[in-house]
Amino acid sequence: MNFMSNLTNDMFRLCDEIAALRDERATLRSNLAEGRENLREEVSQTRRDLQDARKDLARETRTELEDFTAKVRHTVGRLGRQMLRFDRAAFPQANHRQDAFPEVFKDRKVARMKRAPFF
Repeated sequence: MNFMSNLTNDMFRLCDEIAALRDERATLRSNLAEGRENLREEVSQTRRDLQDARKDLARETRTELEDFTAKVRHTVGRLGRQMLRFDRAAFPQANHRQDAFPEVFKDRKVARMKRAPFF
C-alpha cells in the first residue's frame, strides 16, 4: 500500500510539473513572439531613419555640388573674359570674334545639352 501511495503521489507531482512546464512554455513562446514583433518594429524604424538620413545627405550633397559647379563656371567664365581682355590689349590687330575659330566654339551648344543632370 505504501508503494502505491508513493507512486500515486509521484504521478500527481509529475502531472503538476508537466502542467507547470506547459504554462512556462506558453509564456516563453508569447514573450518570444512579442519580442520578435518589437524587434521587427525597431528594425523597420531604423530602416526608415536611415532612408531619411540618406535622402537628406543626398539633398545636401546635390546642393553643395550645384553651388560648387556654379562657382567653377563663374570662375572659368571670369578667367576667360580676363584672357580675352588681355589678348585684345596685347594683340589689338588680331580677330577675337568667336567665328574666327569655329572649331573651338561649334561644340559649345552640344556640350551644354549633353551635361549630366544632377540627381
